[in-house]
Amino acid sequence: MTTVLYITNEGAEIPLRYSLRSIAQFMPHDNVVVSGYLPDYVKGVHHVPGKDETGLRDINIQRKFLAGLKSEHTHDEVVLMCDDVYLMQPFTEKRTRYKGLLKDRIASLETRPENDQFRLLMEATLRCCEAMGIDEPLDFGCHHPIFMDREKAIEVVEFSLGREVPICVTTLYQYMNATQVIKGQQAKGEVWRGSAKGPVYSTSAHIEKNYGFKEYMHLNLTDTSYEK
Repeated sequence: MTTVLYITNEGAEIPLRYSLRSIAQFMPHDNVVVSGYLPDYVKGVHHVPGKDETGLRDINIQRKFLAGLKSEHTHDEVVLMCDDVYLMQPFTEKRTRYKGLLKDRIASLETRPENDQFRLLMEATLRCCEAMGIDEPLDFGCHHPIFMDREKAIEVVEFSLGREVPICVTTLYQYMNATQVIKGQQAKGEVWRGSAKGPVYSTSAHIEKNYGFKEYMHLNLTDTSYEK
């Protein structure tokens, strides 16, 4: 059985609405668990309440991820979904998509401050992979659904949270479990261009406020099974 697991923060009302519509319309699954913030309009999901307890974004996310994984309602197969990811076509591909090399992703972050949390996370992930003997580790930041085994995912998240600096758990999961991967395109859009391209689409915060985006999603994602 399969659980779709969301990790959410306050302010997720718009993207989560359309993401839930997209999985209802395009992804076979047995139930949904939302760990974190739950908007009032949502129904039919299992909620694991959770708030950001530290000033470190990635630790907050991973703590909520772990709480969701440990929920009694979470099945053995988990699909990790971000609330700003939308399926635009039927989705059954279980291989994890990678964009390129992790070192290239880190190089693109060099303009950020040295203490930038995401940059530190990626650098720590690269060092961890290198310590594991992994040559040329891949960057799995394509903003696509990720299929995971529940118990194995728990092991990886607990390992990350036990470190001084957390690491990217979706990257480490692939290497600790030798999952099948496939090269893919970055799904995240930075500017709304009138339509959602590709089988999977992801948004930045300013796109989510765009009237054209909301109208497009309202017309194309019509399954409201998870809405009151």
